Amino acid sequence: MVLMAIDVLHTNPAVRIGCNISALSAVDDEYWQSVYTALAERPHVASRLVIEITETASIPNLLLAQSFASCLKQLGCQVALDDFGAGHTSIAQAVALRPDVIKIDRSCLRESRSQVFGCELFVRLIQLCAHLAAQVVVEGVEDEHDVSFAHLSGVRWVQGYHIAASVARTPSNFGEAQP
Repeated sequence: MVLMAIDVLHTNPAVRIGCNISALSAVDDEYWQSVYTALAERPHVASRLVIEITETASIPNLLLAQSFASCLKQLGCQVALDDFGAGHTSIAQAVALRPDVIKIDRSCLRESRSQVFGCELFVRLIQLCAHLAAQVVVEGVEDEHDVSFAHLSGVRWVQGYHIAASVARTPSNFGEAQP
């Protein structure tokens, strides 16, 4: 899927793509060597590609993942930790990988709505993430109140159905424009 994203970016200079990968895939293997080669051959593409490491599995080897993230960054890509605060993501991962972007899981925003302590914890989580990554994104924004709360909490970037519905990409529709 990442190689397809590189092709789309190559032919569409105004497009920026974030590709989710499993934490289990965050290793320098034969597949990623082909990705590195494709990015080296098309340096104008890398700055518009964000590799988002998901929370669905633990990173088995932080040193290997660190090397993986470093290679991507040296080629000009951004690395993101997706769904931070849920699943298998950890502060240790964020410290080791030094991602460009941390995307705070929607469950953290939901918890902040339900209790006063949750609100305070949410703000502290954002502050921590801002020390670990240049950009912090709050996921799960469902209405204007969520946008305002996220911005008041110190976040500049938000993601959710209030902004735009998610679009699943498959190999058959990857390069198609979406409404």
